[in-house]
Amino acid sequence: MFFVPKRFRYLGLALLTAALMTTMTRAQTPIHVACIGNSITQASDALGPYPKRLGKLLGSGYLVENEGISGTTLLKKGDVPYWTQGRLKQALAFNPKIVTIKLGTNDTKPQNWKYKSEFEADLNALIDTLGTLASKPVIWLCLPVPAWPINGVNNYDINGTIVENEVIPIIKKVAADRKLKTIDLHTPMLGMKSHFSDGVHPDSVGQDSLAHLIYRALTEPATGLQAPENPAAAAAGPGWMPGLELRGRILRVNAPAGISARLSLFDAGGRTLLTWTLPRGGEARFSLTALPAGPCLLTAESAQGRAAKRLDLP
Repeated sequence: MFFVPKRFRYLGLALLTAALMTTMTRAQTPIHVACIGNSITQASDALGPYPKRLGKLLGSGYLVENEGISGTTLLKKGDVPYWTQGRLKQALAFNPKIVTIKLGTNDTKPQNWKYKSEFEADLNALIDTLGTLASKPVIWLCLPVPAWPINGVNNYDINGTIVENEVIPIIKKVAADRKLKTIDLHTPMLGMKSHFSDGVHPDSVGQDSLAHLIYRALTEPATGLQAPENPAAAAAGPGWMPGLELRGRILRVNAPAGISARLSLFDAGGRTLLTWTLPRGGEARFSLTALPAGPCLLTAESAQGRAAKRLDLP
């Protein structure tokens, strides 16, 4: 046995303690998530922006920063380009590990979409810029929410048809080319027009739905039809899976009073098709006429637990 002088023993203990503290600090460092977007992302505190709600869903292991700025465009030549008038500098300084990009809505305005030939290149440039970060973030491309005309007029000059038929296909193409994942915020919100009072901006319920859609994508990217029926459903008591009745393309849902549940419908590939909220149980009817025929997976989440059920659309 070798003799170690006391002063070296103390030094060794100090070094070991410092190493342990460093390890603990690193273990407690939350994962940074940056949500890049426009006014739909920025929203007002009264609405409860989806980045803030997402942070609560993800929990203390994550730190979500709202990088949304109203009116901004992905196009560098847009009237309010995110590149210079958004929060790009702040997003880069945040050094995120995860980034969601939800831009493209304001780009559909006439004065902006005249530069549509540059949209793909500008999206690639933004991805390249984020890729220079030391954190090497995982980048998710969000398909923009729908936009509807009000009394036949496109509010804010935002064109929902262009969003669906031109912007989204470009985003999908870039995602495929760059092998990036997308989060479909468009299809699930098609049935929520009543929660877009001005045809463009979702209300508090809509913001909550966006948060849950992104949360589910980040935590369960491949739900799919492989998810089995939950064996605990029967033991969970009333209210685990609401009563369901599918008549043609109308889904009737009946949950016990006082039970709050979130319902989501996935296609065979795990892509979210629709999502709804039953705030206090009761009966609700949902039209599935816009969906293709075939198998779907319906999930129900509530305080009682989570369960899944397969549906076959005629």
